[in-house]
Amino acid sequence: MIASIQRWGGALIRPKVTFEHFHAEHRADPTVGRWDVWWLTGVYVLGSQVQPVSESIARWQALDSVLVLINGLALALLAPILVGLLAEGVLGARHRAYGNLTLVPLVLLATMANLLGQQGVTLPGPHMLPEVLGATWAIGLGFWARARLPGFELADKSKTSKKKTAAEPTVPEPEEVTHG
Repeated sequence: MIASIQRWGGALIRPKVTFEHFHAEHRADPTVGRWDVWWLTGVYVLGSQVQPVSESIARWQALDSVLVLINGLALALLAPILVGLLAEGVLGARHRAYGNLTLVPLVLLATMANLLGQQGVTLPGPHMLPEVLGATWAIGLGFWARARLPGFELADKSKTSKKKTAAEPTVPEPEEVTHG
């Protein structure tokens, strides 16, 4: 758990070193970072979505409708699911573990905004602004990782070399003609 927390903090403070270290760890042991998405989603819900989840539980009790509860839970999980899908789209399914690390900015900004709101600080803009800024930071981190990390460069170069060889026309060898 300490390694996970160091990895999450490092993704914010020193992303290049953290991603390179994570690349080496993940190559040696593919189970490293497997549970990051679940832990980060849990921290997101506990840090920024406690009030909406508790309101949906209260509505469920008052209206006796499971659909109200499912709706509230789905709305609470919407931001991390969308950011995870966008990160996987940017990084590719092969680098899904890096996409899990890109959830860290979303969790940080949404949790900090919730804590400030509980202290009476009103933030300018719409109520989803922290999630939008966190998602933007997360996707920017994904694009940054794709452009700068060695594991992604090798994958990109191999794709372009395959495209070049596939685009070249192939000329069939002439067949030998025998008469007689």
